[in-house]
Amino acid sequence: MNLFHLKYFIKLAELEHYTKASKELNITQPSLSNAISSLEDEILVKLFEKKGRNVVLTKSGKIFFKIIKSALDNIDEAVNYVQKISSGNGVINIGFLQTLITTNIIEFCKKFKDSNKNKDIRFNFHNNFTDKLLLGLKSGDYDVIFTSKTDKDDSIQYIPITTQDLVLIVPDNHELANRDNVLLKDITSFDFISFNKKNCLHNLIMNNFKRIDKYPKVLYTADDEPLVIGLVGQHLGIAIIPNIPILDDLNIKKIEIKDIEQNRFFYMAYLKNNGNNIPVVYDFINYISDHKLKI
Repeated sequence: MNLFHLKYFIKLAELEHYTKASKELNITQPSLSNAISSLEDEILVKLFEKKGRNVVLTKSGKIFFKIIKSALDNIDEAVNYVQKISSGNGVINIGFLQTLITTNIIEFCKKFKDSNKNKDIRFNFHNNFTDKLLLGLKSGDYDVIFTSKTDKDDSIQYIPITTQDLVLIVPDNHELANRDNVLLKDITSFDFISFNKKNCLHNLIMNNFKRIDKYPKVLYTADDEPLVIGLVGQHLGIAIIPNIPILDDLNIKKIEIKDIEQNRFFYMAYLKNNGNNIPVVYDFINYISDHKLKI
């Protein structure tokens, strides 16, 4: 079925006059007549009938008009949408760890948008645990994620963007609160708050204790940084946690750990050879790759 013939049909149905319709379509009247006849022959339905000098839709023509008008509108909308996408417009779905909410990732998203003011670029932001972020990336829920690196996965491209120091936090009246720095062995004799095993920080922190062959007395576990901070604030124990900006605003003491070897690395991750990514996603990936984030 000829798309132009369908568009000619819509215009004639709207104007109900061959001469007027052919002028607006910038074609000759015989060409319009032949197109309508060809369309009627193809679908085996009479679409118009004469009424004086005009033409009007038949009952079948009215039904056909309603359906084809909607279909052509959808086609035009689809064409406009993919043209915008191919020109660098579109929505980027970003997932990131909750601990990165207070970092300048969102600021960099704004800078990327500001550097492309002639384009319609939007972001959807989501936060989750590393395993959920990776599942969402693979399922297409996220275009790009900011996360820690887990087991090697050849389908995912990881680009290191920043590091985050691990520090000890203690209640402000704790025995260690007067210290500016400690060793890992100094921590093991106190009640300790650990991350749950599903949080990648758990292994990162425990591997440091494994190195010295001494482990802390874990009394409580928590899902994420806010919960750990809250438990420390309630004087339920001490904890090792990423050095995030919010720590400076709380009534807890932050202490350097002198012999910690594994600090936290963060990566931007996206699927390799992902044909579903729109051009603006790759523009964003390149932008972030060219700028080092500071936490």
